[in-house]
Amino acid sequence: MPVSLPVSLPPAQFFAGLDWAAEVHAVCVMDATGTIADRFTIAHTADGIAMLIRRLAKLADAADVQIA
Repeated sequence: MPVSLPVSLPPAQFFAGLDWAAEVHAVCVMDATGTIADRFTIAHTADGIAMLIRRLAKLADAADVQIA
């Protein structure tokens, strides 16, 4: 018989959605109320990912931003 374990995430201040593409990725960040806090694009490069991390870090600690 399979065991079902509860999966829960801690409350987050921000939620980041990424639209992953071949060359440019769109990012939309919303706060816990659903208000858009930031919207931008990043290049599909190491520099683009570094920029994503820096922009998210300006909003909150890593534990307070959930990414999908």
